Amino acid sequence: MSEQLHDERFDIFRLGSKTPVEHWIHVHFLCAVGGAVILFFLEIFGFYGLDHYGMFNTSVQRYIIQYILAPGGINAGIIVLGYILKNRMHKLEHKAMVVSAMLTLLVFVAYTIHLQFSAIAICFSAAIGITIIYGSGFITTLTAMLSIGLKAVSDLFLVWDKTYTVKRLNDVNDVLNFVISILALLLVYSLAMAILVIERHKQQLSNQAEREKRKLMEQVMIDELTGVYNRNGLRKVFNEIQKQDVKQYIIAMMDMDHFKAINDTHGHAVGDKYLKTFGQVLKQHSGSGIDVFRFGGDEFCAIFRNCTDREVVHICEQIQQEYLASEVCVQIAPMTISIGLAVYREEMQPSEIIQAADKALYQAKEHRGSICLYDAARKNIKTVAG
Repeated sequence: MSEQLHDERFDIFRLGSKTPVEHWIHVHFLCAVGGAVILFFLEIFGFYGLDHYGMFNTSVQRYIIQYILAPGGINAGIIVLGYILKNRMHKLEHKAMVVSAMLTLLVFVAYTIHLQFSAIAICFSAAIGITIIYGSGFITTLTAMLSIGLKAVSDLFLVWDKTYTVKRLNDVNDVLNFVISILALLLVYSLAMAILVIERHKQQLSNQAEREKRKLMEQVMIDELTGVYNRNGLRKVFNEIQKQDVKQYIIAMMDMDHFKAINDTHGHAVGDKYLKTFGQVLKQHSGSGIDVFRFGGDEFCAIFRNCTDREVVHICEQIQQEYLASEVCVQIAPMTISIGLAVYREEMQPSEIIQAADKALYQAKEHRGSICLYDAARKNIKTVAG
C-alpha cells in the first residue's frame, strides 16, 4: 500500500504551491517544539508537587538531573539537530521527513523517561497521525515504523530510572500488553493509510471531473474544423480582457478572398481544406498575447494584446505569406487574405471595436490581400500593407 501511495501519490509536494507545504512543515515543527517545552515545565511542576506532598523516591538533586536537566538537554539536542537538518534539506519532502522523525524521537524520550506511565505511548499515535497532513504514504510509513521500533526498544531494553521496577515481559500479561500496544500503533498506521487512500481516490475523482469540465469547455469554445476558438471563445477572451482591464490591444478581422469561387469550383470538401489550413497557420501564431478565432464562414479574427501597430502589421503579413505558401494554395489555387485592423480605445465595447475592424476589412477587400487600419481618433481608414 505504501509503495503505491509513494509512486502514485497525490501529496501536497506535487500539488499546490510551495508556501502551503512550508507552512505545514513549520506548524509540524512548532508542535514538536511546543510538546518538548510543555513536557519540560510539567517536569518542573511535578518536582514541586512531589516535594510538597513528600512523595520523592529519590533525592532532589537526582530528580532534577534525571527528570529535568537530562531530558531537557536531550530534547534540546534533538530539536537543534532537527532544525539544522531541516534547513539543509532542499526538497520539501525531506524536510517533512526530518520534522516527523524529530517529533517521534521527542515522544520516545518522554516515553522512556516515564515508562511506568504506559499511557504516554498514545503520543506515538499522534506522531503517526499528524503526517496525514502531507498526504504521503511514504512519510506516514516511515514515521510508523520508527515509532513502533523505538517503542519496542524502550519496552524491551531501556531503563531510565532504576528506582522503579519495570517488568520486561516476565509473564503473560506483560507479553499481551506489549503485543496489544504494538498492534494499536499498527491500527493507527492502518487507519492513517486508509485515510490517505480515500483522499487520493477523492483527489483523482476531483481531477478527473476537472479534466472533463475543461474538455467540455474546450469543445464548446473550439471550432471543430479549424481547431481555433469560435465565437464562444471570443466572448470568453473579451470577458477576460475586461476583467483584467487591458488598456492596449488590437483586433484583426480576416477574410479569405474568392473563397466562394473555390467552393463552387472544387466543392465544399476542398473549401474545408482551405479553412483548416488557415486555422493551422493562425494557431502557429497564437499564444504570448495573441488569440485566434473563427468568426464565421471564411471570416477569422485575432486579438493582439500589448502589441504595437507595426508589430501587428508584421505578424499579419507573415500570416498572409505563410498561407499563400501552404500546400493547398500551391497545389490547387492561391488564396489571398484581406485583413482589417482596429485599435482599442478607452471605454470601447467589444461590439464597437469589431465594427471598426469590419470597416477596415471592407476597405481591405477592395484591394484583395491588403491590410487596412481603422483610425478611431480621425475616424478614417488607411492601407498599411498590400
